[in-house]
Amino acid sequence: MDEQKVRQGEIAELIVKKKLEDLPPGYSVIANVDIAAEGKSSELDTVVVTPTGVIVVLEVKAGDLIADESGHVVRDYGAGGQKDIVKQLNRQGGIARNRLAALAKNLTIRSFLVLPTGKLDGYGIGIDSTRVIDADRMDELCNIILDCDRLPHNHDVSKDTIVEFLENHCVVKQSLSSISETLDIRCRELSSGLATWIPRIESPLAVVEVNAPAGAGKTQLALSLLQKAHQEKRSAWYINTTRNIAQKLQDHPINQHVEFIGTWHELAIEKTRAEDPAGIDLQKLGQYFNEVSEAFVQKLEEGNYSIDCIVLDDAQDLKSDWVEALTQALSSDGTLYVLLDTNFKTGETVEFTESVRVNSSETARIPQRVTQVINELALTSSPLVSTSPYQGDVPAFFTYSGPAQLLKETRRAVDEARKEGFSDDQIAILTMKGRHSSEILCSPTLESDKYSLKQPLDEFKNGRQLFSDGALFNDTVRRFKGLQAPCIILTEVDFDELDDQTKSLLYLGMTRASMSLKIVLTDAFAQKLAACL
Repeated sequence: MDEQKVRQGEIAELIVKKKLEDLPPGYSVIANVDIAAEGKSSELDTVVVTPTGVIVVLEVKAGDLIADESGHVVRDYGAGGQKDIVKQLNRQGGIARNRLAALAKNLTIRSFLVLPTGKLDGYGIGIDSTRVIDADRMDELCNIILDCDRLPHNHDVSKDTIVEFLENHCVVKQSLSSISETLDIRCRELSSGLATWIPRIESPLAVVEVNAPAGAGKTQLALSLLQKAHQEKRSAWYINTTRNIAQKLQDHPINQHVEFIGTWHELAIEKTRAEDPAGIDLQKLGQYFNEVSEAFVQKLEEGNYSIDCIVLDDAQDLKSDWVEALTQALSSDGTLYVLLDTNFKTGETVEFTESVRVNSSETARIPQRVTQVINELALTSSPLVSTSPYQGDVPAFFTYSGPAQLLKETRRAVDEARKEGFSDDQIAILTMKGRHSSEILCSPTLESDKYSLKQPLDEFKNGRQLFSDGALFNDTVRRFKGLQAPCIILTEVDFDELDDQTKSLLYLGMTRASMSLKIVLTDAFAQKLAACL
């Protein structure tokens, strides 16, 4: 299939998706549902489940369809040959009914051929014209689906049960990529609450504290605050301790309109005109950064700046007096937004005498069942609430007792992820060890070229880390902070106790997964976790 036809298909599906946004609350829309039954498989472009549990299947085609002389509706796919559309629809309907029979045998299913950019010319054998929604009828799409909700039915399965079945039993590996993309979009929508209403807060207090977990939308909030400052022609700084997040915002167009976006140490070096750290001995870097930070704090306390909006992200990673010093850089009506996640603490707790405090326990990114395990292990100070639309599976555990078995079990976790349908670029292998103490990070593969690793090099370009050419991403949990992947494999999980520091690191690692989580841990530590579950 050529690129132009692929693009036309994408446009057609986007038109349908946009139209379906007009459906009232209570209707669930699921895209790219892969189904398999009795050895046959197919993909449904879009499935709508109505409040009464009627299943509406929409097969979306771009452009016009024409019935040939014999009445068959055929589409030419170039090198892929021709496809009889009616046969395709009938085959899909049969597979869908067989698959859904595992849930209930009397579900009501209605199928429609949707041509958002074209028409069906001629009479097609075996196709009911009332089941064809062409460009002229696109405005009727939602009303047609509303009418389906009024169809008589005699099943006792709830709409939510049907949706859960479709999302967790029918969507298989062929569509994991599209699920991941759709899930990312949906999660961004769900986590946009902080970005929507916190910028509207008006208070005489100069500090707004937002304490929220991973996946709550703090980065979206930061971007919203920076955009608001730009629109109001107010000066702004964005400061983070996590290089990954800072780079994301540096790559965003807002970077052209904000005085500074980067890490705390980058800002300190810039404002104190300190020596370039590239020339500092590695063993002296810690002392260097501390001295530069203290020099910057002194400049802040001297009142050398007047910034209208300062967004400090991951504030829990900085010393409390450094954070407090930022209030001295504010203009007379400026605001310091302190964004933090106290579930992962590496620095000191910041306590302001006066501030607006906002606390949230909701995360839109972490799958529901992963969140349940996080709560059962008591990794957070208060239970997390997952608003993710993806239920997911309980994390899979793989135990080992030595280096050889560690590599074997990590390979087994990768094999399982691949069988589930995750591509190598959707998998991240994260070690709980340090970069130079990790068995896995010291080898370019997991003892086989089938498991080549993309690992950090001791090289940088334009201030950014360079990686080797392996297929499977591999790094430490700490260095992956601020990033996420559909499938996370935590490996070399080996701790003496499940103390606060261990809980904090486990929380960081487990919250990187947006769909699937696998944990490779020692036998001894597995027993400690089992005692908590």
